[in-house]
Amino acid sequence: MLSAGQNTATPSGLRWPIGLAAIGLIAVVAVVTMLIVLNLKALEENRLRELQSLGQSISRTTVDFLLLNQYDQLLDWMNLLTRTSPIAGMALFADNEAALHAGTHPLFLQQLEKSRLSLPQVLHLEQVDSFIYLYIPLTQHHAALKRREVLFLFFNLETLLRRNAQIRLAVILILALSLGILVLLHFLSGYQRRLHERNQLLLRIQRELEKEEKTKSVMIRAISHHAMQFLTAIYGRLFLLLEQKQSRMPPAELEQGLKIIRENTDALKRTLENLKDNERLAQGQVKSLPRSFALVPLVSMATASFETTLAKQGLLLQCSYPPEEVHAWADPELVKPVLMNLLDNAVKFSPPGGTIRLIVTQDEKDVHIRIQDQGPGIAPADRERVFVPYTRLLPDKPGTGLGLSNSRQLLRLLGGELIVAESASPQGATLLARLPRSNPDK
Repeated sequence: MLSAGQNTATPSGLRWPIGLAAIGLIAVVAVVTMLIVLNLKALEENRLRELQSLGQSISRTTVDFLLLNQYDQLLDWMNLLTRTSPIAGMALFADNEAALHAGTHPLFLQQLEKSRLSLPQVLHLEQVDSFIYLYIPLTQHHAALKRREVLFLFFNLETLLRRNAQIRLAVILILALSLGILVLLHFLSGYQRRLHERNQLLLRIQRELEKEEKTKSVMIRAISHHAMQFLTAIYGRLFLLLEQKQSRMPPAELEQGLKIIRENTDALKRTLENLKDNERLAQGQVKSLPRSFALVPLVSMATASFETTLAKQGLLLQCSYPPEEVHAWADPELVKPVLMNLLDNAVKFSPPGGTIRLIVTQDEKDVHIRIQDQGPGIAPADRERVFVPYTRLLPDKPGTGLGLSNSRQLLRLLGGELIVAESASPQGATLLARLPRSNPDK
């Protein structure tokens, strides 16, 4: 796995070398193919000119034999040419009759019969497939020839054309191979891109794991410190009670000490329950048993748990309820920790001597619980971040960073919602919890 500080190339950086290689390959193949095609075309044109020039040379030599009346030597020479050159057949026509001929190719023999019936009067070259027919009137070389004599040359270019076909096939194979390489490069580019994306994903996961590990480490220290504060308060108050048990402590002082023990015990319990609820919510193990219940008594029970803390910090809690009875459709056992977390959050961020307002309202569908403090408020950019587990906007404040996160998840599980309704210093922040009044499935 890549380390958090390791850089990886971008997908475009991975594709650049492959793209350049593909472009270069296509360019080279295109140039080579064009050169081969042009050369083959030029070779075919040169071949025709060379064969025509060869025919002219042979016709002049033939005239020399005829002027010397060396017909036997001419025939021997014709037989020699048909065995050692591209000439597959050769014939001498005199007055439309084949006076001499050499060669046994079937097409040559067949052409002899056709030529006798329609012998060209001038130099004539004709190509049929891989065969070339060349007719050369001999009188053009020497006027002393009294008869109309024409030299017929039959060229067989099958070997040459076969070689050209092989060259063309090689070009096609090269093009096919180039296309295959191009396709391979395309797939390789895609594979590199997917590999890069996978590495980037692994890198992000590793960073998130490292961040989560670091966050958990910080939270463990914070939770330990938070819990120790509650335990110290509980231990100190118990120690004081035990020390003064013989001196008959006044009932009011005893009651106050027991309230302090109870509130710190409840706070420690909330801290541990938030940790447990966060784990259960993450694993989907929280079960709800929704029913209709009176909300105001549950709210009053929750606020009563903060009486000592409110008095100690000089905070005033103002509660406002509708005149009519308020019922919500939810699981009260899950709503209670939500109320405790919201009140604890308001107490934590309210300045000494401040006022906390708890307002319960209802409409046709939902019950709304607003808890407003006079703290520093929540910046617009942080209004969703406060619901991320282990998030603490003010690290100097005690807490686990799980209260609001767990509360939102519990309310959503119950068909409700939790949002930051208002937040502007110095008015503080207002958290709005919503619950359905009746069964939403009906």
